[in-house]
Amino acid sequence: MIKGLLTWKQGEMMNDTNTDSRDRLMKRVMQAKEERKDFQQELLQRHSLPVISLTLNLPGGYEEYPQFEEVFHSALRVLSETFAGYMAEHHHRMGKWGPEGFWAVNLPAVRVKEKTMDIEEIQPLGRIFDIDVINEEGRGLSRRDFSREGRRCLVCEDPAIECYRGRRHEPGEVKDQVEEIIRKGLIRDEQE
Repeated sequence: MIKGLLTWKQGEMMNDTNTDSRDRLMKRVMQAKEERKDFQQELLQRHSLPVISLTLNLPGGYEEYPQFEEVFHSALRVLSETFAGYMAEHHHRMGKWGPEGFWAVNLPAVRVKEKTMDIEEIQPLGRIFDIDVINEEGRGLSRRDFSREGRRCLVCEDPAIECYRGRRHEPGEVKDQVEEIIRKGLIRDEQE
């Protein structure tokens, strides 16, 4: 179970707004990215296959969302079902910034990315899933590579990057919307 892997205090992430806390937060985010990248590279070296990397889009940190484990397990289930029969290797773990999943998949990277974009767009909790695909050469594939628009804001449906950069929404507003997506998504997930 993921929760047993927690190694830092609940609420440490965003509740403290002083400079030291923000610096610690950014350091942890960057360490998590580096550790994820290192693990992705290990999978690429071992298999020479595309790699799927899963995290959750939970603004403020996963600790702010009591149902993060259920959301993560839903993502694990959907990805494992989608790529059943094509997985060369699969891992999930608790990273410095939250739960992470990794798959080495024996399919062309383009097909893998198309399927993961569909998951993000169609699945009830897909808005919360952050699924990256790294091709055999180690390059991440983006929505732009497929002439698709970037992800939409969780609150207003404008391009997410614009709202993020412009800080258009209060953190509480974003958190409320994410909690609603989770609530509705878990209900739909149970019905399927």
